[in-house]
Amino acid sequence: MQLRAFSWNDSVVPPRRRVVPATSTVVACLLAVVVIGGCSSSTHMHGALTDREFKSAVTIARAEADKEAATVTSATATVGTGTETQTNAGPACTSGTLLHIKLIGTFPTIVADLAGGASVSTVLITADPESGKPCLIGVQTGLTTPDPGATLLFTH
Repeated sequence: MQLRAFSWNDSVVPPRRRVVPATSTVVACLLAVVVIGGCSSSTHMHGALTDREFKSAVTIARAEADKEAATVTSATATVGTGTETQTNAGPACTSGTLLHIKLIGTFPTIVADLAGGASVSTVLITADPESGKPCLIGVQTGLTTPDPGATLLFTH
């Protein structure tokens, strides 16, 4: 025999079953996986970049900014697959992964002769995250913005 305690309002308000909606359960499980996985994973992400790619991109970007005595207002990076064998700034990028780094700011030591001596506003660097070396460097003049979805490396 099972005994059940009665409340004064049992006759007025039927008891309500407590059911956790399926979507709440799924969200809670996914959150737990992310939290637990994030804590135990050895690969941290910075946007689409792994921790290693991020550190490599920051090092390359800072070195280029320092070399050009630049005032950088935005340094961003994206990652993609591919290789670059026609280089102008070091060894070929052959690891199969390419970092695309975009520095926006003022670059007083770079003059774009083809643009009639216009001031350079952007330096574009393609680099190999495995070697940590740039393989291709280009410049742009005029106004520009960071690429959509790019990971912010630093600002000054």
